Order: sequence, then C-alpha cells, then structure tokens
Amino acid sequence: MLKKFFIVLAALLPTVASASSRGQYSIIKKYDGETSINYDGTRYKPKLWYVSAHADLSFLSWKNEYTATVNGTDKFNWKPVYGVDIAFGRKLNHFWRTDLELGYMGQYSESETEQYDTLEHTTFDLRAFYTTLNMYYDFDSGVYFGLGAGAAFVNAALNYSLATDAVSKNNVSPMGAAMLGLSYELDEHLNLDLRYRFAAFSGSTLNMNDWNFKMKIGLITDNSFSVGVRCAF
Repeated sequence: MLKKFFIVLAALLPTVASASSRGQYSIIKKYDGETSINYDGTRYKPKLWYVSAHADLSFLSWKNEYTATVNGTDKFNWKPVYGVDIAFGRKLNHFWRTDLELGYMGQYSESETEQYDTLEHTTFDLRAFYTTLNMYYDFDSGVYFGLGAGAAFVNAALNYSLATDAVSKNNVSPMGAAMLGLSYELDEHLNLDLRYRFAAFSGSTLNMNDWNFKMKIGLITDNSFSVGVRCAF
C-alpha cells in the first residue's frame, strides 16, 4: 500500500511542480524590472503608462450659514450631480501606480420663490472642478485602494431678484480623497474600472453688501461612484 502511495506521489510531482511554477509566474507576471513574465514563463515588455476616464455620479453634502437680519442655516445632504474625470498615470511596479487626475464634479442648482410674492425669488448655484495627485495599490484580485491630494476650484453664485446684482465667487481649496475600486482586465490594453471615492474640500463666502447679507459655505464632502476604462500603452 505504501509503495503504491509513493508511485502515485512520484507521478504527481511534475504536475505539482508545473502548478507551482505557474503560481510563481502569476505573482510576478507583470512589471518585473524592465520586462514582464507571462504564466508560461515568456517575457514581454510591460505597458507602464495609462490613461483613464470615468463618468461620475457624485453626492455632495455641505452646510450654508446665513448672516443677515435673521441668521439661519441650511443643510444639504447627498445632493446628486453628474461629472467626469480623466487621469494620466504610470505603473511604478506590480502593485503601485500613480496618476494625475482632472475632474468636473458637476453643478447643483436650487431656486426658491417666496410664497406670497412670486416676484421675489432666490437662485443658488454651486459647481466644482478639481485636480489631484493619486497613489494606488493594486491587488492581484483586481481590487485596489488609493489616496489623493490636490485642489478643488469651487464656484458659488447667489442671485436674489430684489438685489441689484448677482453675487458670484471663485475659491481654491485644498482637497483630500480616498478611493476604493475594482478593475477588470478586458485585454492587454484595456481595463474596465469601477470606483468609489470620498473627498472633502471647503466652500467659500458670498457677500451681498446692499442687503447686508452674507452666506458662508462650509466643508463640502463628496461621495462619488464612477464607471470608466483604463487604457495602458
């Protein structure tokens, strides 16, 4: 019985060795120095540079604080806006990559008309552009996470029908982001990319001097869900 066991074991050793070899190649199959290793052990030139693009659904949350004859606060929670982003990046090794991302989060608009005076109405608009430098860690499963830092460019506008002029202000704010995503390889050049990102940046302050009115836009948080592609070259 023991002899048969060793005969079977000897017969399986080449298969086990072959599987082990494939396992090693699967771990280091990409970005091993200047060349890469396929599962069969052949080497090829890796594609280190990439361009990515996403369509984004962002949910913005913030608080407006008013200073006037009567002070007040309005909270805006998970307001949906649609945006896009594009990034240009490079693989640093098998696990790490970095990119520079440019994006437009979208525009949120709200209008309010006084109940007893239809001529008196207020319109508020908020939109944001951003740029971040991101660092990602890619797992072999396709899951990845990352962190980003950069700047948000926020434009806020307030139009009151009884005021002489509308008020608009641009503000540049530091921005931080954390990402979690899943990438699926369609072919050697193209990946389908799904991503969630949490980001935060500050708003601005609008002053309507002829009405002694001031509105401060507080910290803006962004929960965005994105779908896109990443093309390597």
